Amino acid sequence: MTANPLRQERLDAYRRTVSDVVRALRLFTPGYVLVIALHVLFISLEQGRDIVRQTMETPVRLGLLAVATLFLAMVVWYTARLTAFAHFEAVRDHRFIRRTVPRLLGFSCFSAVLVAFLRTGSDLEVGASNSEVLGLILAEIGFFFLLHALSERLEKKVGGNTRRMLRILIALHVVLWLMVIGMCLEGATGTTSRRWPVVMIIVMQTAFTLLMNVRGKWVRALNPKDAANTDPGRKASLFDRFFPRQLELPLRDQEEVLPYATERKYYVVFNVISAVVLALMIFVWAWPGAARVIGPFAVVWFSAGLLMGAFNFKARLSQVLGVPLGLLFIGWVLVIGLCWDHHKVHTRPTAAGVAERSTFRQHLIAWLDANVPADTDQRAPVPMIFVLADGGASRSGYWAARVLERLDREDRTFRDRLFCLSGASGGAVGIASYYQWAAHHPPGTGLKAGGFPDAQPLGQDMLSATLANMLGPDLLNLFLPVFRDRARALEMALELADTSFAVPVRQLFAPERAARRPVLCLNTTRLDDGQPGVVASVRTAEFTSRIDVLDLMADPEDMPLSTAMVLSSRFPYVSPAGYLRIDEKKHYFVDGGYFDNSGAGIVQEMLLSLKALAMEPGWKERIAQVRPVVLHLSNTAPARKEDHTGVHPLANDAAAPLLTVLGTYGAQTNINDQRLQRYLCEAFDELAVYMDINLYQEASQEEYSMSWSVSRLMADRMDKKAVHHPVADTFLRSLSAAEPWSWRLKPGERPSPGCALR
Repeated sequence: MTANPLRQERLDAYRRTVSDVVRALRLFTPGYVLVIALHVLFISLEQGRDIVRQTMETPVRLGLLAVATLFLAMVVWYTARLTAFAHFEAVRDHRFIRRTVPRLLGFSCFSAVLVAFLRTGSDLEVGASNSEVLGLILAEIGFFFLLHALSERLEKKVGGNTRRMLRILIALHVVLWLMVIGMCLEGATGTTSRRWPVVMIIVMQTAFTLLMNVRGKWVRALNPKDAANTDPGRKASLFDRFFPRQLELPLRDQEEVLPYATERKYYVVFNVISAVVLALMIFVWAWPGAARVIGPFAVVWFSAGLLMGAFNFKARLSQVLGVPLGLLFIGWVLVIGLCWDHHKVHTRPTAAGVAERSTFRQHLIAWLDANVPADTDQRAPVPMIFVLADGGASRSGYWAARVLERLDREDRTFRDRLFCLSGASGGAVGIASYYQWAAHHPPGTGLKAGGFPDAQPLGQDMLSATLANMLGPDLLNLFLPVFRDRARALEMALELADTSFAVPVRQLFAPERAARRPVLCLNTTRLDDGQPGVVASVRTAEFTSRIDVLDLMADPEDMPLSTAMVLSSRFPYVSPAGYLRIDEKKHYFVDGGYFDNSGAGIVQEMLLSLKALAMEPGWKERIAQVRPVVLHLSNTAPARKEDHTGVHPLANDAAAPLLTVLGTYGAQTNINDQRLQRYLCEAFDELAVYMDINLYQEASQEEYSMSWSVSRLMADRMDKKAVHHPVADTFLRSLSAAEPWSWRLKPGERPSPGCALR
């Protein structure tokens, strides 16, 4: 059967049209990816929402966010416009695409901020549902085309009146900067209200979009000398190679490409602005304290603008030189990676005269001598307190540190009874923070007016410096590994929050300093084989097969406490795996939560050693008086209905292994916790006590972000929960009561807040 020639011709024409449109749209792929990523950052990630709260709490940050948004929108729009002209043949017949898409991408940078404000509630709850966010995005697209239509009416109304053109252009620029100042003043109110920042971003978005739509014709009309000075005989410069002077556009499209002299001025202004922002970010990369002033929101926006500009410059340079620079860069990165690795764990030489750590047995006997003397007739059980701290970045670190501080302040005996602090990831950071806090504060000082008298160092911003390095020097390290990596930036941010975190651990764990302090266990995981490891204040080889990181290191090497804290918290992708070189072999370490997110495993092994000591002559009677008490400082949110909606088929096909690994991250911890609970019940019977002090006391819509920064709102809420937590109250009452532990955990019973209270 013969095909209809006319129908086939129409079908071929349709296919060519679709192919041309796709080819034209594909030019702007980097812009699409960036804009979608910025939206997702605040739609799906709870971390993004607390970043917005922090931004609204600080005037400087709110004002810099406005500047960063304006810069990002300018870069996205301008580089997309240059891309369209650089690949003009692909968009020659698609005037709407080459004019509209760059402007829509720049417009969408403001939309991402509006989505962030909408999604962030005035409290700790999510401010808007997914459907409401989708509705806002659709409304924003409609608003863009409305502004496009309004700009055309404005052009017609102004006509050829150059004086009115100039006044309107100046007014639009003034409005943009007035909104920046207004956002600074709004931040100065110290509230988390979203109303006025939203209004100001919408006004900025409107002014920016009108400028992008009317500037072409009006700038040409306002620069008649530039338009007349074509100078066709002038030798082409390097600038001309980036901006073709003859695009052979129809007369109606001539405003898309401004006169050569005008384009040159705008290009110079664009690069000067970019250079100023680059200088600002170099300053931020060098001094982590500067990153805290800017805040994580603006850091990401400034960095995204610089990266977008660099990517498009690389693409254009590849086109001009006729060399596939992208492939060359990839090859160079692969070669550099074979020769250098910039993710080395930060170490320093061990100070002279530092004594070796005590053994675990020595520390255990010293604790028993202090709390259960052999020459007394004491028969009342003596609590031996073990603390577990779940991971969760600043959320878990702040929570663990505050709960421990409260217990320490409220009961003078708590510090004496405390035997071990064990945690991973953010929990390790929290217990290490308390470990240092306790060294400088007397026990039992009490709380003032129901609250904490001073700020918690972990409430400061450690995220901004980390993100700045992740999106700057750490990317440059792929090409030339001479800068510190983002893990070291996080360590420096911790040291900036509390200078005591900079002390070397061998010096800190020396017997003369650590004898009257609890055992500190910062759990980690070796990447190579999944073997658990620990940075501990005592030598662990006698009771566990876990890697003792300090024993693994060469004798002359030491590390700051901040490095040990981060070694337990290297969770993708914020902190990369770090390596220690031992005998010419690299040992990479990652987050301790990969193996045990609460540190329960090593505590169980300590209890086994305690039981073994009871079998030796002279110890049974004393150890029989010991009551192991496990305080689990958890921060696991209760399951919500939306958590059980299933897995998207695409995610199932593409990421099932990754999702399974992430699932085992929590399951492994639950197994370790349950194993410890069963052992407590079986080995110590009525003496066993297990208490879960969970940040989430009941099913609540409150959302506590898991990142390396904490908003004041979130910190204040955690402070109140730490002060008034019912399980912590019960623990303190039992610790000071004459008959303290009148209840116990039944075999097979899983702990939850207050589960053991009967």
